[in-house]
Amino acid sequence: MKKILCIIVISAFLVTVTGCQSQEEYNDYHDSTRPLNLMDSYNYENLETEWFTSNKVSASIKFSGIDTLWELDCQTNDTITLNYQSTMDNGDFKVLLITSEEKIEQILENTEKGVFEYKIPAGKNYIRIVGSQSEGRFSLDYKVGKQTKIVRNDIMEDYPGSLIKNFF
Repeated sequence: MKKILCIIVISAFLVTVTGCQSQEEYNDYHDSTRPLNLMDSYNYENLETEWFTSNKVSASIKFSGIDTLWELDCQTNDTITLNYQSTMDNGDFKVLLITSEEKIEQILENTEKGVFEYKIPAGKNYIRIVGSQSEGRFSLDYKVGKQTKIVRNDIMEDYPGSLIKNFF
């Protein structure tokens, strides 16, 4: 009987701790320095990409956390021009540019449409999404100069609904 009671107490503790940890994940949305830590930490409950290429993405998401969409390696200072559109039904969502100088530039937040133009410095720059129980759709389309290489764009290879996954 003591073993069963012990198992119940331990199980209740683990459920409580696990619930608290997943709730902390959503606190990253309001942390102004967390996007500088380039370690991704996210949860996609739902992801359906319409298209995803080296410089374009359009997706419906149910998402929390921080995910890097693209890493841009600029040989020289360059200009990025980014067309964006997002419609969020629930939660909070934003797209950020993290520069090689560790500046955070907000591209969009929640439901917006527009054009973002910014002079990016030489070095590695990142386009990241940040969400807190966000649910909706977004699309991004950017252009940079020929001296900028796209080092990473592995956004959703392992997730259901990914176009990349469907090809393989």
